[in-house]
Amino acid sequence: MMQSSEDKNKSISVNIAVLTVSDTRTINNDKSGDYLVKSVKQEGHNCTERNIVTDDVGIILNILRKWITNKNIDTIIIDCRFSIPFLLFIYFDIILIL
Repeated sequence: MMQSSEDKNKSISVNIAVLTVSDTRTINNDKSGDYLVKSVKQEGHNCTERNIVTDDVGIILNILRKWITNKNIDTIIIDCRFSIPFLLFIYFDIILIL
């Protein structure tokens, strides 16, 4: 069965959580986090959670475990320095680095 052009143009809205990992940023000066939230909303998605944490793998893992089990979160974006995704790879099956 062929899709109509109307079906092809429909987009799916997803719920996204944004985590900023930084020892210096706060909600008042987290420009990259602000950009991510703004971009998520501009594309028609929902930012359901946002948090800023220090560069501590234990703290990061606690938040990610909570978010992964949250049925209101479909995707997690992590804004962090380059080494954090490699540390998290030990604990999770799939990590996409862009």
